[in-house]
Amino acid sequence: MNRRERRAQKKVKAPSYHRLTIEERQEKLMKNGITPEDLKRSYENGYRHGFAEASPATFKIIYAAVCLTLNEMHGFGMKRCRDVLNAVDACVVDQLTSAEAIEAVYKKIGLEIDFGETLDERVKERETA
Repeated sequence: MNRRERRAQKKVKAPSYHRLTIEERQEKLMKNGITPEDLKRSYENGYRHGFAEASPATFKIIYAAVCLTLNEMHGFGMKRCRDVLNAVDACVVDQLTSAEAIEAVYKKIGLEIDFGETLDERVKERETA
């Protein structure tokens, strides 16, 4: 970069919104009729809408993966896979939170499920003393 290019770069001003403080940005938004409550309400609405859009797709892939795995590992066919998925649906409805479901798996089966771990370490067997 030569001297002329450096001087030209110094003359380029940052956009006006970059130079505003948080308070000045909020003031400009409110001048246009947008309040912080409007922003919060819009955020929450977008969050709910995104969750509603993503949930069915997540369930579809998980249910398909369960069926494929049961077929490959245990030879389950259409009827037994349908029965398992109906039982899974009932379990999802019965459990109020994912934490309750994870705790029930640990107590009944002895598997510890932790999604904070890496893929290979998410499901661990309970250590017996």
